[in-house]
Amino acid sequence: MEKRAEILKVINYFIELEISDKSNYTPLINEESLIGDSGIDSFDFIMVFLKVGEVYGIDDKLFKEKIGGSNPSVKTIIDFLEEHQSVYKTFDEVTQGV
Repeated sequence: MEKRAEILKVINYFIELEISDKSNYTPLINEESLIGDSGIDSFDFIMVFLKVGEVYGIDDKLFKEKIGGSNPSVKTIIDFLEEHQSVYKTFDEVTQGV
């Protein structure tokens, strides 16, 4: 699987885990999707990106400074992750706790 598609899959995984109202969950389907399209609220957003930042080795403060408080597109998030990540993990590595 292509790296950007893998990252999108990881983002959707954490959204599905963290979303407060599971009935509102809609998977993000492409890089043009906005994070809010998934149905998460602002608290869910924070929880998701704390986990995403941890997986990819990105400092919480940097994540909050560059991405927090907005409704970014998947492309914006993936571009940010690729620029600042210190570690890359596949979806399987993330879901198996590697």
